[in-house]
Amino acid sequence: NTETKIRTSTATILHRAQLPNHKNTTKEENKALRDLKKDTSRVIMKADKGNCFVVLDRDDYEQQNGIPSC
Repeated sequence: NTETKIRTSTATILHRAQLPNHKNTTKEENKALRDLKKDTSRVIMKADKGNCFVVLDRDDYEQQNGIPSC
């Protein structure tokens, strides 16, 4: 069946075209990121400019933004 052959060859081409799974962080960096995410005394948020994140002390962040402490 022509339809099946086309579908199979298309799937093969797409499978080969997928980018390899490269890890750009070390195990130590991943552990540090996990620990930062678990730390409730810090706030992690996207920066206003650029493609980066900012880590702030939660108390300072809440004080600057007028958020009452719970």
